Amino acid sequence: MNLLGKLFRGKKRIFIFTVHKAASMFLHKIASDLSDRAGLKHYSINNKKNSRYWFDFENQELQNTDLWRGKHGCFGPIRRLGEIPDLDNSEVILHLRDPRDVLVSQYYSYVYSHPVIEGVFELTNKDRESLEQEGIDEFVLKRADKLERNYRNYLERFRNNDKCRIVKYEEMVIDFSAWLDPFCQVFDLGEKDKVELVKTYEAEFTIEKEDAMNHKRNITPGDHKQKLKKGTIIHLNTVFTKLLDALEYS
Repeated sequence: MNLLGKLFRGKKRIFIFTVHKAASMFLHKIASDLSDRAGLKHYSINNKKNSRYWFDFENQELQNTDLWRGKHGCFGPIRRLGEIPDLDNSEVILHLRDPRDVLVSQYYSYVYSHPVIEGVFELTNKDRESLEQEGIDEFVLKRADKLERNYRNYLERFRNNDKCRIVKYEEMVIDFSAWLDPFCQVFDLGEKDKVELVKTYEAEFTIEKEDAMNHKRNITPGDHKQKLKKGTIIHLNTVFTKLLDALEYS
């Protein structure tokens, strides 16, 4: 057994990877609940900064073994891929959303709903007005290639990893109980916990009316079809062709 294997031997580690605008804050919430039920520690960048379980996945050099020394439990949501020590011997859940809908959601978040957070999100009102004038089609076209690389990196990294379970945002919205199954398996939770979790969170997926100023604006799959021009959709379909096939999106 190599040094990294010895470092993490006997310590359960679960990593939850995703992207921004795929209900990542909900992933934080449910990961915390799952961890509590399973008796695991939960490390997240969305925990309070003064908490011993706050973990900055965004800015630290994740390949540094010292960061992980003494840490085991659940880590996530992690919104970028990093070279994490001994990742291949850990349980992984990769939660993704139709990239075309992700880009649409990014636009509404940037322009309308995302609060200003120092060091994290600092768009001024002038910046937002500029993006609004630019328009949603130009916005998504400029960002499509970068998002495609992020998705491709994820799929290439975990393609041959039998410890990785890929779940999708759309299933979470349409059939939350089925989406929850892989999580319950990884966290070693039974049917009683699953029933309680479904009852607790089923209301998360109900929106009476779309509101651009609401952070949870629209959860319906296929939102890009209503918000983007036909030519923009054709271009995105070309950029994301391989990913849409691999993830079984139309």
